Amino acid sequence: MDGPDRGVAVVAVSALAAAYLLSLKYPLSWILAMSSAGLAYGALSSVLHARGLLFMAGAAPHVALASASVSALFFSGLGLWWLSSSILLGVVIIVTTGYLVYKGLNADIAAGFLVSLSSTIAVLALYRVSVSGGEVIGLIIGDPLLTNPGEALLLLAMAATLLAVFATHGWRLVYLGLLREESLLGTARGLLWDLSLYLVLGVVTVGMLRIVGFVLEHVLLILPGIVASHIVKGWRKGLLTSAVIGLSASIAGLAIAVVLDISPSGASGAILVLLFLYTRILRGG
Repeated sequence: MDGPDRGVAVVAVSALAAAYLLSLKYPLSWILAMSSAGLAYGALSSVLHARGLLFMAGAAPHVALASASVSALFFSGLGLWWLSSSILLGVVIIVTTGYLVYKGLNADIAAGFLVSLSSTIAVLALYRVSVSGGEVIGLIIGDPLLTNPGEALLLLAMAATLLAVFATHGWRLVYLGLLREESLLGTARGLLWDLSLYLVLGVVTVGMLRIVGFVLEHVLLILPGIVASHIVKGWRKGLLTSAVIGLSASIAGLAIAVVLDISPSGASGAILVLLFLYTRILRGG
């Protein structure tokens, strides 16, 4: 095990130990929610970075907010029906965008239009929700401390499924992007694998929006993969490192938040920004 591998292992063990200590004093649902979000976003960030799809990392949170806001118009209380309809709407929009990009639409144009459209829809829907007395602030800044045990287990299952898919089939998702010409000439199977990444992106960003919030989703989707690329080489090591970084930042952010009475998502985001700057400086800028 080389230096970077040892460092990642130490950080992972430290994060698990911190999670255990937090669980002795605070509700387990808090720890599960933040851990699940950290693992899911960290792993997804790595694959998006390897595929060169960071433009979707910036656009997907806007779609998530729009989908959640529209669903909140019809289902109050941000319960299961709201979550299910939000995920369905978000997945349809993101997968459709992925298909258009696959067929040759310029990625920057697609992302720009997607952000513009979803931002407009989100503002219109959020206004109506707020006028009706609905909950909107949680969608913007996130609040994992409101997660109940059932929701925490659902988030954990979501993160575990994502990690299992990436661990077994991540190479397909990565190399379809690297071998673009070959994938375009392939069968429908290649298209399905390519769109599956957009499917996962839609499920995670919409499903975990209330945990981390719209604003911090951008940070959690973009920075873990970039920080991991500063430390290790290769997509497999990058996937593991990015997931550990996401987990560690989430647990550390929760610990800092309960001590200083600040937003857990905001604290996690600040840690990731500092990690990015630190690893960037170590690389010489």
